[in-house]
Amino acid sequence: MKPRADSADSASPKGDGAGDEVDFEEEEGLLGGLDGDAREARRALLEDLRAQGVSLEELRRAVAEDRLVLLPLERMLTEGLRLSATEVAALCGLDAEFVASVRQALGLASRAPHEPVFREEDVEAFRRLERLRGEARIPDEGLLEVIRVLGHGFWRTSEALRTVVAEAVGQGSGNEREIGASYVEAAARIRPVAEPFLVGALHAHLVEGVRSEIVTRAEIDSGRVDDTWEVGVCFVDLVGYTQLGERGPIEDVLGVAGRLAAAAAEVAHPPVRLIKTIGDAAMLVSADPEALLEAAGSLLAAIEADERLPPARVGLAYGTALTRGGDWFGRTVNLASRLTSAAAPGTVLATREIRDAAAGRWSPAGAKALKGIEGEVELFELDRV
Repeated sequence: MKPRADSADSASPKGDGAGDEVDFEEEEGLLGGLDGDAREARRALLEDLRAQGVSLEELRRAVAEDRLVLLPLERMLTEGLRLSATEVAALCGLDAEFVASVRQALGLASRAPHEPVFREEDVEAFRRLERLRGEARIPDEGLLEVIRVLGHGFWRTSEALRTVVAEAVGQGSGNEREIGASYVEAAARIRPVAEPFLVGALHAHLVEGVRSEIVTRAEIDSGRVDDTWEVGVCFVDLVGYTQLGERGPIEDVLGVAGRLAAAAAEVAHPPVRLIKTIGDAAMLVSADPEALLEAAGSLLAAIEADERLPPARVGLAYGTALTRGGDWFGRTVNLASRLTSAAAPGTVLATREIRDAAAGRWSPAGAKALKGIEGEVELFELDRV
């Protein structure tokens, strides 16, 4: 992938002569390799951007990096970026380093303290964040942890959205100028939908989380929340996924990963939660082993019924695990993951704790040594009907 140019160069520098007439063909060489309607469409797009104040340097760079068609969208998305981290900090009574650390926690590129990367609306957001720091007495480490999770989620959402929009725009015919306008139009339509939808989704997830949360007397007395839980952990792993990527087109690999993610989301209903999908694997967690086993069986059956998915194997373990930032950690998680390597395609392999807690017909599968797990583990295979 070619490196993206810095949007700060979009504004016409002093002395650039943005209002002057430019020979895009002879002097600048920005129409090379094009003819007919495509050539005229690029000329019109270049003229539009020059009229908006885009510098020749930025136009040259955009053409060289094959992103000229995206420049109108970039300008739309960066409109209003007038405040630097130093200015936002001064307006909100914050330390500039904290403002920069919030941006970094969101997963955004580091910028110079005086570079304009914030909007006026961001000032109020930081003021509210500062009030939250004081009123809720949440330490900065905790705030930044939440912001890092948000940033990761926003990045994945933006990447998925970008891909979907690009595919939708690419389906229609058009020249560079028309496609550039289509991107801007799509972004303008998405904007008013995105904010209320994201806020509503966050609220709904908070409701689900509160309903499943337990606050013990010990936690109330100590004032500290224990993030360790007794939970069942399930990993579902596709067989031959790596080989598929080596011998098949990348579109097939992405299709398999997408179908697995969709199937996993379909079976994950409270009290079962889909924690993540990673290409060829899905991770489910629940404090109810019975419900987790049912979800695992349903997911395995859905995979087997899908002719476009390779066979799968399932590993289940039950025990203590730690949850942080929406993910789970600990021996129980590692054990469930390792069980998929020991399971045969189309089978469900579990520990004794799962066998004792979840109804079903189980057959002893012997004691096995698993990589990264201390000692041998007694295993049981579910007799699937």
